[in-house]
Amino acid sequence: MSKRKNTSTTPESPTNSLTKQQKRYATAFWIVFTLILCGMGHLEGTVSPHGPSRFRWLTFSYGIAFLFMFACIAAITYLFHWFDKRERAGTVMGLHKRATALVIPVLILIPSAYNALGYGTRVVFDLFTGPQTVTVSSCTYEFVSRREPHGRYRSMSVTDYHFIMTLADGTTRQTVIDSRVFHKNSHVDNVLDRACIKNPGKTSMTLDVYYYSWIINQARLD
Repeated sequence: MSKRKNTSTTPESPTNSLTKQQKRYATAFWIVFTLILCGMGHLEGTVSPHGPSRFRWLTFSYGIAFLFMFACIAAITYLFHWFDKRERAGTVMGLHKRATALVIPVLILIPSAYNALGYGTRVVFDLFTGPQTVTVSSCTYEFVSRREPHGRYRSMSVTDYHFIMTLADGTTRQTVIDSRVFHKNSHVDNVLDRACIKNPGKTSMTLDVYYYSWIINQARLD
């Protein structure tokens, strides 16, 4: 009499399936984050340094930063609840496993929160207040060189115009424009050229600006 062969298999535990699912989500989240960063880096150079288009670009960019920040906070909160659930079920996760599960959302959270809270809040304020009119009593400029990545292993030297503006109330604000895109917005750049470069410290001008993010919307000589 032949023996019956046991062909049954042990079903995969829900916790293992959940771990694999989490890894897939984390990998997909990291890929999306990287692709968005690369896309935004390529688009950055095509946006004018002034005007409504610049403000819309900042609104979009920092909106993405807020989105990733909240998504990472939600993911970290979920993971801590999942750790507690596994411990209540009798499975204790060590520190190494917890750190491995948290590494991707934490790594994405740090730059996202830095940009969203450090810079994005200014754009939020400007969304509520809109452009404001300010008087610049004097303006000077500096020509500053910096290194910029060019390819994987190389860098190139580029220069920026640093326009230092003294407002009528005595406060000082600064606008930085890459020399390669200066005069891209011909009207605003022409005003800056005449007031800050050709007549530094002598010519006043009136600006319509998004005050908190300091994006120049319109400019005119006084």
